[in-house]
Amino acid sequence: VSRTVYHASRQLLSPQQESTLVAHINTFTDRGTPPTNAMVSNFAKDICGKEPGKNWCSSFVKRWAHVLKSCYLTGLDSDRKKADSVYQYTRSHVRSTSTKSYY
Repeated sequence: VSRTVYHASRQLLSPQQESTLVAHINTFTDRGTPPTNAMVSNFAKDICGKEPGKNWCSSFVKRWAHVLKSCYLTGLDSDRKKADSVYQYTRSHVRSTSTKSYY
């Protein structure tokens, strides 16, 4: 058995089903509601009837990154996530207000 045939038999979705899912994701993105990883996993479950593994969505995104339009399916840079944290905003706000003296 060739490597390609083996990997195709182990995949959750067939190549045709995956390209259909990519088109579905891009349609959602074009309409202004890009799907999240959980939504993509649910779409895959609806297509094949099996629950995807915990890392299936990230592997799927890597395989189809050149075609996918959705920005929610890619991870955020950790520094950017920390910068947008509510905790960071409140901490810096408390620090700046506590150092001011009101005379």
